[in-house]
Amino acid sequence: LKDAAAKLANVRCPALVIMGRDDSDFPDPEAEAAAIVGLLPTGLGRYAMIDNAGHYPHAQYPQQVTDALLPFLAKVANA
Repeated sequence: LKDAAAKLANVRCPALVIMGRDDSDFPDPEAEAAAIVGLLPTGLGRYAMIDNAGHYPHAQYPQQVTDALLPFLAKVANA
């Protein structure tokens, strides 16, 4: 995990972090998502929280993940 965090400053494209609000892998999933975004270059990252989802929100709530992902993709495609 430390190795991945160290590389976040090298990201050069927009990034969306999607996390489940009930992800038991983290004491505070939203704080984790915000921390990841905070390690990205300024302005490149944002995050979306999926209510009632655990560590695999894409599998548990695919429509909610899609609802977060599509506007993000549309925005970065038009940037």
